[in-house]
Amino acid sequence: MPAHFSRTVRKLRLRHFEVLALLAHERTVRGVARRMALTQPAVSKMLREIEECFDTQLFVRSPSGLEPTAAGVRLVRHATVLMNELRAAGEETDAIAGGAVATLRVGTLSVMSRVPVAIARLRGTMPWVVVRVLEAKVVDLVAGLRDGALDCIVGAMPPEMLRSADVDALDLEPLAPDRLCVVAAPRHRRAGATALRWRDVAGEPWVLPPRESLLRRALIDACLRAGLEPPEPAVELLSPVSLGALLRLDPTLLGVSRLGEALDAQRDGALRILRVTPAAPLPPIALITRRAAPPSEALPAFRAALRARPRARRSVSGVRD
Repeated sequence: MPAHFSRTVRKLRLRHFEVLALLAHERTVRGVARRMALTQPAVSKMLREIEECFDTQLFVRSPSGLEPTAAGVRLVRHATVLMNELRAAGEETDAIAGGAVATLRVGTLSVMSRVPVAIARLRGTMPWVVVRVLEAKVVDLVAGLRDGALDCIVGAMPPEMLRSADVDALDLEPLAPDRLCVVAAPRHRRAGATALRWRDVAGEPWVLPPRESLLRRALIDACLRAGLEPPEPAVELLSPVSLGALLRLDPTLLGVSRLGEALDAQRDGALRILRVTPAAPLPPIALITRRAAPPSEALPAFRAALRARPRARRSVSGVRD
């Protein structure tokens, strides 16, 4: 048995790991002490005990607080995962005591309509499952999955994140291809066009998500490839609900959407997809899980629900989903 493991079992308590996990956010002994309702000397003593147990320096002082060494970074990450998995175990135990058979923690984007469809299918096979959904930015979701706060993510990984160290600890299962769709109210002057180029729409007033979003970046790339100046938004917002409402209220505006959400809106008659070419691809929608994580009992059924193909229906413009 490794010496570090033996010393850890004998000397360290869960509160030591709680200190490490909190240091990832607080960066100061004072902040950790406040969060744990302890004195600063008590927290400092626990940090010394941790370093003695692992026989190495884990933190150095800097003007901004305590900075972890290379060993400290790894230990803080392990402590964070441990605390999150203990929290998840407690929540799952409470849920089971209340009659649930399993829990599932899903991270996703607010624009991902595939997730509620899959949850409804999951509940058809596991009606007593408890599902907790966190909607956030992909970078925050990946950190939550890495640290054990989530069981899975349904979303798309930006290309730059595929080159990060976190990806080595994750499994990505592609679910469906995706692309950028230009959407408009049925009364928009371009709504009846059978074929459009980017030069035909670039000069229109737009409702766009923030510049760092995948959709906005895909639109910028499409315009640049066409030799056009990317449009600046007349209105900038993120919510697909607000986008749809605004386009219907002001039919002079254009917007952008993911393919799945655009097809849903078109099927309901709320919006129209403009046929703009060439296509602007997006990273595929994927189910992302952590390789070393103990799987949720509900995850296989949720995976199957995500992969189930809906019956194709022809929309008003002839686009099939």
